Amino acid sequence: MLNVFDLKTGSATLTSQRILQIQQQVGSAVPVNLPTMKKKDFEKIGRALLPEFADFRLHGQTLFLEPIRHTLRGLFLDRSVNNRGFYVQVFVQPLFVPAKHIGFNFGWRLGGPSHLWNADAPRLIDELGSAIRDEALPFLRRIESPRDVADAARQLNKSADPHVQQAVAYSLTRAGDVDGALREIGKLIALLDRTIPWQAEMVERAEGLKSQLLKDLNCANRMLEQWEAETVVNLGIENLGHPRGDAFGGANKRRERRVK
Repeated sequence: MLNVFDLKTGSATLTSQRILQIQQQVGSAVPVNLPTMKKKDFEKIGRALLPEFADFRLHGQTLFLEPIRHTLRGLFLDRSVNNRGFYVQVFVQPLFVPAKHIGFNFGWRLGGPSHLWNADAPRLIDELGSAIRDEALPFLRRIESPRDVADAARQLNKSADPHVQQAVAYSLTRAGDVDGALREIGKLIALLDRTIPWQAEMVERAEGLKSQLLKDLNCANRMLEQWEAETVVNLGIENLGHPRGDAFGGANKRRERRVK
């Protein structure tokens, strides 16, 4: 995945298929340098990190911080255009926010100025481990409650990002802060352009949650619980463990992108 924001899909990543689609639209002059890093390469790096980080679980290219409750906290080892280079995305993803893929809006790339790691560097595991311990863990381990999710999102100073604002609004709903949630939902709707399909979908969802909040907090939380169950299935993480077994129910459906 290339780390760009695709306005058509609303995704923080660009798939190889989407690259080729853009190439066809604008002409072959657009260079495409697809990376050579494979899933097995990322899994090897992840396994090498696990002895130092026992509270992480490796799932393909992703290291999830346990326990997994209402929110995913983790690291995603992501491809770059550099053949042996890769990025490490620190991310937080509330499961009660509907999603079909892991998003990187709520987080950042780990590392120095270029954020690029070399898979063949002799001290890769030591240096990457230090960065995880010093930069990522203090942030991720603070997040335990839905209120913590909202506070962490605000700390990133990305209030103009609708995905981050959505996380704040829905987290406050889950935390039971009705007034705060209504205020943040209003800010979210103000950020969105109804003429853009994926943003119009966010508006519709936010207005639906607002309507439930104005009726009863329990109704709003039932809506969030349903979204959480659907998100878990969409991400393909049903078997990673969760305090509510029924959160992993629901019909199997076509995935746009699952965790790999």
